[in-house]
Amino acid sequence: MIYKIYLGLPNLRKPIIIHKIINRVYLFLFKRLFNDKITRDVEDPKNKIHSGLNNKPRNYTIDVSLTSFPARISEVSTTIETIFQQTERADTITLWLSKEQFPEEKIPYKLSDQIKRGLIIEFVEDDLRSHKKYYYAFKKQSNNLVITFDDDVFYPKNTIHALMQAHLKHPNAIICNRGHQINTKRDSLLRYRSWSHNFKNIAPSFGAVPTGVGGVLYPPNSYNSDIFDIDTFKKICYHADDLWLKIHSLRNNTKVVSLKTFSRDLINVGQSQKVKLVNENIHSGGNDHQFNKLLNYYNLTVNNFKDGV
Repeated sequence: MIYKIYLGLPNLRKPIIIHKIINRVYLFLFKRLFNDKITRDVEDPKNKIHSGLNNKPRNYTIDVSLTSFPARISEVSTTIETIFQQTERADTITLWLSKEQFPEEKIPYKLSDQIKRGLIIEFVEDDLRSHKKYYYAFKKQSNNLVITFDDDVFYPKNTIHALMQAHLKHPNAIICNRGHQINTKRDSLLRYRSWSHNFKNIAPSFGAVPTGVGGVLYPPNSYNSDIFDIDTFKKICYHADDLWLKIHSLRNNTKVVSLKTFSRDLINVGQSQKVKLVNENIHSGGNDHQFNKLLNYYNLTVNNFKDGV
């Protein structure tokens, strides 16, 4: 109920600076006031089900994939619980962890309990950072629908359902609940901070960029095979998996749909550890630096992001 109230608040769009400030105030207040309440509701035994996975026959398979690291491993179970409690359930939910960060493969007891209810935990050799959430799922489940989630978000119960409804309408497009629109001026791409953030596009577009925090659905064959080039993304795009994913879906001529289901940013679980990365990527220009490297490396121009060109 609290989440419904928060998501139902008016989402101002103009003027841009004011709307960003007001929406961030909404998010800050609801997180401060209701974080513990939402967590208790999610983890209430009455709301937990024996298995959080799909048990009904259907003609498609949904594989949910996410990753985490030591600073957030104690809270990721809350996010996974919200995925278990979706109205449309996944067929698999896999948490990818690096053996470099978890050398003894020890996990919190809440995750052990969730394994009994269907969660899969895979320990992998290399630490690909946030790239882990898609890399191994794309490798192992290339013929299935893969939905990536972040590890520190309360996901509303209709998150997967919203993605799937849009997928049925646009089966060849990547579907996201939160995305940005790349803006241009005089045939030049504008800086990241000048993109239209939380942009909602009805028709599939090359100019839309999914952001992983809201959940992103990838249909089979929606990305170029170079997406598995570890050496290159470590060299030029290690801290911006969203941009790496965007470029390799663009190179595969895959458009993106950004939904109107959620009008504002979703609430983070507990004490978010993302501040440093956000500052580096956005406020310090890290996204622009990595994005420009990608454009130069793959010889992409503004025309590649235009629809109908």
